[in-house]
Amino acid sequence: MPPEAEYHSAALDLLSAAPERERMLPERAVTYPAAVVEWFVLGQLEELEVDEQRLRVAPEFYVYVDEGDDPPVYHDDEGLVSVSFSNFAFDLVAAQRLRGLHLSATGPVLDDASLARLALRRGPVTRTDALVIHRFYGPHEYATVRWTPGAEEAVWHLEADSERALDALRETIDRVAGVPRRGLMSKLARRKPR
Repeated sequence: MPPEAEYHSAALDLLSAAPERERMLPERAVTYPAAVVEWFVLGQLEELEVDEQRLRVAPEFYVYVDEGDDPPVYHDDEGLVSVSFSNFAFDLVAAQRLRGLHLSATGPVLDDASLARLALRRGPVTRTDALVIHRFYGPHEYATVRWTPGAEEAVWHLEADSERALDALRETIDRVAGVPRRGLMSKLARRKPR
């Protein structure tokens, strides 16, 4: 992974591949948001297309060029979909990487020290007045936990590329987070591959 990856080091790690070559930045792009420019230079974005201050970052998704270095991402029809481009890029990579078995369950909200004990790599964290999301990943698994600030219950989403990896991830979450095994087991029994 290139050492200069400031915004997307976790997403590139999740891809398990460094870009083969870095692309040259078009001169006009020096004023574009740094996180988007980095994704482009590292070969993860096809082109830098701007229309009326909107910079296209995926089909139907865009950022405004004047909303900071790591701007929010918007959808043409749905409006705001991510608080930052780096979170959007990580979530996009994570969603496309495994496409395997998954389950969801609820459990207690954890503090940062408890979350650190998960022994998984940490992805970006989203913190707003309305939502907190922590992302974790490993070579065969991906997990998110989200909650509303002040809530006592969090929602976990676990995903893995095999039954064995999902079982191991479930056991880790159960041990560290205290998510009821029975709740996960019943969800596990009903899951369907995507």
